[in-house]
Amino acid sequence: MPTRLRPPAMPPTGPGPPCGRGRPGSLADPLLARSRPGDDNGGVTTTTRQDHASDGRSPWTAPSARTSVGILGAGELGMALASRLLGTEYDVRLATRRPAAATAELIAPFLPGVTAVGRAEAYACDIVIAAIPLRRYRSLPAEALRGRIVVDVMNHRPLVDGPRPEFDEDPRATSEIVQEHLPGAYVVRTLNHIGAREISNDSRPTGEEGRRALAVASDHPAATATVSVLVDALGFDPVDAGPLAHARAFEPGTPIFHGRWTAEGLRSALAEAL
Repeated sequence: MPTRLRPPAMPPTGPGPPCGRGRPGSLADPLLARSRPGDDNGGVTTTTRQDHASDGRSPWTAPSARTSVGILGAGELGMALASRLLGTEYDVRLATRRPAAATAELIAPFLPGVTAVGRAEAYACDIVIAAIPLRRYRSLPAEALRGRIVVDVMNHRPLVDGPRPEFDEDPRATSEIVQEHLPGAYVVRTLNHIGAREISNDSRPTGEEGRRALAVASDHPAATATVSVLVDALGFDPVDAGPLAHARAFEPGTPIFHGRWTAEGLRSALAEAL
């Protein structure tokens, strides 16, 4: 029987201590000490994927220290991700544009166990999930996120958001635009082609037949590996989609975005799209 990452002790809801920089054993320490984006090895973590796991364990090797995840945004997707991550080894923090105390009051009825923090504390976490409207991507502070892994779940939906020349007239994937805005961060594109309710409803144990797969793209292979651990912990098979430019293959309006895929099917769909 496949096993999941063992659940951590639940932290209390409310403003909590800072994570990331300066926290002993944090992924932030090797991140900042090693190479920057653009280096050959990505310089992110030593997290790797094993070729197989004959004993049924996850093939994705989790970091040795407990990894902090700062979720920016308390919309449906941000809340769904926070809720699902509570059952994993990740130290989950959530921030909004409100003060930490106000965020704690907001999420307490829905997410007991998730720590509410201010934005500065969330930016300092090992992995930062940007679950805010894409139109606000420039509010992400480049300097504060230097050396961080930033998971971009933001989407541009013209029929919902209206015309946005910045995205509509740029042939690049929107995550490439986000990476350009955050030159010192390790931007990873994933979790954008799954709905908030599906985060819970479609989650399955590692190794289960027919498990849903999600594409993971980044210009930094080590960041792809690290975020693949998180995707697996959420209950989905991560599929390496290559560089950020390939993220166009699973943006809104594409067959991948609007479908449900197994790992094998997603690899085939990516190969066809690219």
